[in-house]
Amino acid sequence: MSAQEFDTAAGQWSMQMAAAPQYLSGHVALFLETRGSVCYTLEKLIPDGHAIFMINLGPPQMVVEGGENGVSSNHVRAWLSGIHDRPLYTAPVAGNGAFHTHFIAASLTFSGVYSLFGIAASEVANRVIDAELLFGEKIRHLHDQMGELDTTPQRFALLAGFLQKISEKRSRPVHPGVLEAIEKTLHNPYDLRVSGLCQQLDISRKHLNTVYRQNVGVSPKTFARLVRFHAIVDRLSRPHFGDWAGRAIDAGYFDQAHMHRDFAQFAAEPPGAFMQQISDDGMSIVYDAEHNVLR
Repeated sequence: MSAQEFDTAAGQWSMQMAAAPQYLSGHVALFLETRGSVCYTLEKLIPDGHAIFMINLGPPQMVVEGGENGVSSNHVRAWLSGIHDRPLYTAPVAGNGAFHTHFIAASLTFSGVYSLFGIAASEVANRVIDAELLFGEKIRHLHDQMGELDTTPQRFALLAGFLQKISEKRSRPVHPGVLEAIEKTLHNPYDLRVSGLCQQLDISRKHLNTVYRQNVGVSPKTFARLVRFHAIVDRLSRPHFGDWAGRAIDAGYFDQAHMHRDFAQFAAEPPGAFMQQISDDGMSIVYDAEHNVLR
């Protein structure tokens, strides 16, 4: 287990992370717990290709889907956030002022929605689903149990046990071509030629698109763009990264304009502004009531 502490203009919070147990390794990438005292009005979450199963022990959260001015919904105990290819906006229902935040989450593998829950990943892509709609009263019981535990390892173990029971009833095998395509994309995120993937996997482009959307939630091209986006963000976060145009070419972009297109879609910001605004945990951009960025 690893831990980090953050102290910024948005508040003070801690994050603890642990790898999933072996029996969930094909479904869950890692467990996370964040808790602390924060003060912000709006948070813009940056997509990373993973779906998240979230338990909320803090105040209710408002989620805005379809952009900052999209459709809002309130979530209280738990929810499943599918893979996103655009930012997701959240806000405390209580509005302005400091509040206590406490989340326990499972960050799923790229095919985890399908393999763990038996749900076509495309059905929850760019959506946040209240977990009680999926699992009923079991979520209330899990939430109540979680609130009674004292330590992070205990909470992770409870969540792992819950997900194991779900997988025993709902788990479905992921298409082997999708798993291989994911590995090839992660190995070389700067090559987005889907035609090359299809040739290597001996699968038609149409069929790969179909099974990819079912197992991952987006097309193989969009997934590869997400992986490449995070690869270039990692490069840009290092000192002496050089000029924008050179880094765009190094990262497999045809030119700087194509890199700006990805930043516009995935972060709703140009690269320079994004790198200045991203929070210390690398997950979001947070704003105060006047829409000023809090760092």
